[in-house]
Amino acid sequence: MQKTNIHGNIDHISATNIAGWITLDSGLQTASPLRVEILLDNNPVAVIPANIFRADVKAAGYCGGYCGFRYDFNYPLSKREQSLIKVKVIDSDFSLAVPDNNFSAANVKPNFFIVGAPKCGTTFLYYYLKQHPQIFFPRIKEPNFFAKDLDIQTHPSIRSLNSYHGLFEDGVEYLRKGDASQFHLYSREAAQKIFDFNSDAKIIISLRPPLELMWSLYQQYRKTNDEDIISFAEALELSALREKGISIPRSSLFPKCMSYVSLAMYYEQVKRYTDVFPLKNIHFLLLEDLAAKPELVLENIDAFLNINVLIPPKLIPQNSSKSSLTTKEIQSLVQIPLWIKKILNEDIYRLSEHISMDLKHWQIK
Repeated sequence: MQKTNIHGNIDHISATNIAGWITLDSGLQTASPLRVEILLDNNPVAVIPANIFRADVKAAGYCGGYCGFRYDFNYPLSKREQSLIKVKVIDSDFSLAVPDNNFSAANVKPNFFIVGAPKCGTTFLYYYLKQHPQIFFPRIKEPNFFAKDLDIQTHPSIRSLNSYHGLFEDGVEYLRKGDASQFHLYSREAAQKIFDFNSDAKIIISLRPPLELMWSLYQQYRKTNDEDIISFAEALELSALREKGISIPRSSLFPKCMSYVSLAMYYEQVKRYTDVFPLKNIHFLLLEDLAAKPELVLENIDAFLNINVLIPPKLIPQNSSKSSLTTKEIQSLVQIPLWIKKILNEDIYRLSEHISMDLKHWQIK
């Protein structure tokens, strides 16, 4: 079908649906209705027939009337997402686009990032900060937009910068807009990409003893079917192979985040951020401090973000399960291979020196 032989219009678009019409020149009408593909930021959403009766289009002389379409979205679209909708006629190069709504992406850049590490209180921080009247978080807690090198499959639709900006469009009026993607710390490219995106961003890094992180993450992966090894010790032993992409569970949505030892080696991960961001823009906290004195830790975070302190702070209970064991308790259950002890203890020492924190109690005996 030639583009010049097709006529149509998007009559209406809202957060919940889109409607319009598509038709061929009167002399080219076919027995079957045209089919249209709905796209969001060039990603296919649905294919539907244009077969709803439109008396107004018929009266205008375009067709016999059965050329209308309507589609109800699976979730409410933001204004930015609405502006990224296109309607394409199947088997042609004809498409309709929503007119530009002059949305300014510059006004909705996130300006602080909780980058990880996973299982280190990041969810607790997210829910605490989310209730703050000066802070906005998008509906997707962890878009992982700047960690494309990790091939995380949880939100594959957030691939373009337009889609990412769209997550924050409702936060224009908020002082702070946050991204809580906990694998941004582990990503080898996220630190530089975040800096290039917003060099003034504030970075929050939360850490815990490496053995406790590995145990807790393993328990979570088992629960979510991302891990198929039933022995924690065996899963640890596979870390070196998994770092090379070998022995990755087929069901995992985190195929490049399955090397527990690599995930627990914080020094290089942290250094990637201290290499590009000034130290005044980075706030370190330890999960043990958050558990022992949450009010003080949260007040310090509020001060770091230059927001008003919540008085009294509304605390959300942290996850509590068998995944929360101390280093000593884990060692009483599992024999940790010597090579893992050695490299993790060396990494703890380097991290301690780098961030000027005493972490000797993290050492694996």
